[in-house]
Amino acid sequence: MKFFFTTVLFLAAASQFVFSQQYFVTGKNRFTTECDGDTREYYVHVPKQYAPGTNLPVVIMLHGTSGNGLRFYQISGWKELGDSLNIITVFPSSWTYCLVEDDVTGHTANTSRWNDFGLQLCATETQHKRDDIHFLSRVIDELIATFSVDSNRIYVAGFSNGGQMAGRCAIELSHRLAAVVNDAGTFAPDSITATPNRKLPVLFRLGNTDSRWLRHASVQSLPMDIAGARNAFPLLQQTIDSHIARFGLTTNGISKTLYGGKVITATYASLVPQPNNLLVFMLVQDLDHKYPNTRNHWMYGAAIDWLFMSRYHK
Repeated sequence: MKFFFTTVLFLAAASQFVFSQQYFVTGKNRFTTECDGDTREYYVHVPKQYAPGTNLPVVIMLHGTSGNGLRFYQISGWKELGDSLNIITVFPSSWTYCLVEDDVTGHTANTSRWNDFGLQLCATETQHKRDDIHFLSRVIDELIATFSVDSNRIYVAGFSNGGQMAGRCAIELSHRLAAVVNDAGTFAPDSITATPNRKLPVLFRLGNTDSRWLRHASVQSLPMDIAGARNAFPLLQQTIDSHIARFGLTTNGISKTLYGGKVITATYASLVPQPNNLLVFMLVQDLDHKYPNTRNHWMYGAAIDWLFMSRYHK
């Protein structure tokens, strides 16, 4: 009988761990946390090579409007990259409101959205805006308490509204992060007075055929040229200039052409010597408003993001 129970305990320990009274398994885990009176959720993918005592980097991936953590867990490609490179990947869910989806038409909808700088609720909405900076900070606290985490290598990436929220994290949560990726999210020009807690590296990616961005523009696609794209599209110009002003960067980026001309980048460096304070703008040919995962576009966004973020520690 003693041998039986010892064997059962050993087999359970092979696939399940207990830290800080939190149970988890390798692979997919759903957690909930109480934050400001609400029950919030986030998914954590524990890589197959996870070993307690070996501190791993963490990537928090933020979904776009109308999405949730589970959907991006399934489609973003991050959990697969996490397994192959031994990264803990995390997929929180935003809150659902009645919100204004389109500033031009005034169209409203009940849908999920991060409380970025531009969250605009319906006039009839009775809910208050959730403090998503507090929520994400709480997620980080729980990750550190539960898993073996390298607290100097925690990163945030986001797509669309999640990219906008990542931009907010780059300012208000930068003291806890090593680097940030904003994929197809704007930096709101009217929040230019916001001061970063710490200046850190940011990658901003946009497809030159992003229909969501270009729906109110005078062009259907942006030229694959940094200066030409900025001149052709005022919103892009404003977004880059807003980040430059907030982080104290040079106004002239150093350009580079990659992948046979399918990608061009411009790197804006710090005005004062600070090598980790920079913005890389990446313009991708034939990429619509989607997070590239090799099935919807040739680019593997998670791998490109990690190639950028992994260079930096806090």
